[in-house]
Amino acid sequence: MTNKEILEIIDRFEGSDITWLKIKEKDTTLELEKCVGEKTISSAESAYKTGEVTIEAAGKETQKTAVRSPLAGVFYSAPKPGAESYVTEGKHVKKGDVLGLVEAMKMMNEIIAPADGIVAEINAVNEAFVQFDEIIMTIT
Repeated sequence: MTNKEILEIIDRFEGSDITWLKIKEKDTTLELEKCVGEKTISSAESAYKTGEVTIEAAGKETQKTAVRSPLAGVFYSAPKPGAESYVTEGKHVKKGDVLGLVEAMKMMNEIIAPADGIVAEINAVNEAFVQFDEIIMTIT
């Protein structure tokens, strides 16, 4: 992809209803995202209409649900130090499962799975600060 093509894709992305886009071409990956809250989509067709779709070189579509931090604080991947993490990448979760904790003002707040699926990516680092609305992990 040339710089001109990348800039054109970004321009079209900003003017569209799409909220997340990932394009892989040879050794180049372009990933764009708009913050609009979390959505759960039931089919690839409706996912495309709302922008929750991944476009890869093979044309494969993957539904993704972003799990966002409900507040600013310290993220914990386990219930206590030395304990096993609530989830790991590749683990199947059900709606309502605890995915982690965010501590703010000495209060522990559970991060709950918004949908059934598989944990595709964990972005937050254990015991690191997370911002309000930051994507902590992604469920597919």
